[in-house]
Amino acid sequence: MTINITDLASGPGVVTFNVWTDSDGCDEDFEAQIGGVLHVAHLTLVGGGLHPAQSIRHNLNGLYNVVITARTSRFFSQPAALNLTGDDPTRPR
Repeated sequence: MTINITDLASGPGVVTFNVWTDSDGCDEDFEAQIGGVLHVAHLTLVGGGLHPAQSIRHNLNGLYNVVITARTSRFFSQPAALNLTGDDPTRPR
């Protein structure tokens, strides 16, 4: 189960964050609420502890308040003001 979501940051086309889990890890959807739109990624994280640099894609530009939610565990990050830049079209999909 997810027990904490920390260190939100922005990169080209993604919001990154760290996930802390209990010993069972987690297998759930994470969502980023950005400008009234949900952006979702499914993460399967094995084992307990820190799982750094997880990400959710977006295609937005500008300054947004972002909150990450683990849907099943119902854990929320603290809101973070991030300056987002749209997706990098050269990055593999």
